[in-house]
Amino acid sequence: MKAKSLWLIFFLFLTRLAFTSPAQAVLPPGAIDNARQSAQECLVIEITKVAATRYDLNGRQDIFYTAKVVKVERSANSIHAGDSITFKSYAIDPKMAAGIDGPVPPTLLAAGWTGRVWLNKGQDGLTIAVHGHSFQAMK
Repeated sequence: MKAKSLWLIFFLFLTRLAFTSPAQAVLPPGAIDNARQSAQECLVIEITKVAATRYDLNGRQDIFYTAKVVKVERSANSIHAGDSITFKSYAIDPKMAAGIDGPVPPTLLAAGWTGRVWLNKGQDGLTIAVHGHSFQAMK
């Protein structure tokens, strides 16, 4: 009887540990660099405006950034320095993100943020190309 109790306690401990540990997808070596290399756009920008939708039932929120292009490092869509662009990102409600396995969500940026961004153009316009690794602040 005592052995059963110990196994039950051990099982409950492992179950609790499994469901409370934050999970992140493990990417193969070089995956982030490869995704950045294959992005259509690599730009240095300054965020001028941020707009967001409400969280949906799955805890996802669309974020729309308007930015001034400071420098073009690569562009497949004829974007030039000085252009104003709008692109889409997303946020995950922190209350719903616990225990979700998947890509690292992007950082929420504020107006005035300056840095490098990797984007792709799709049916909905410009969107981030590398999830949470799509932004790199300038130092």
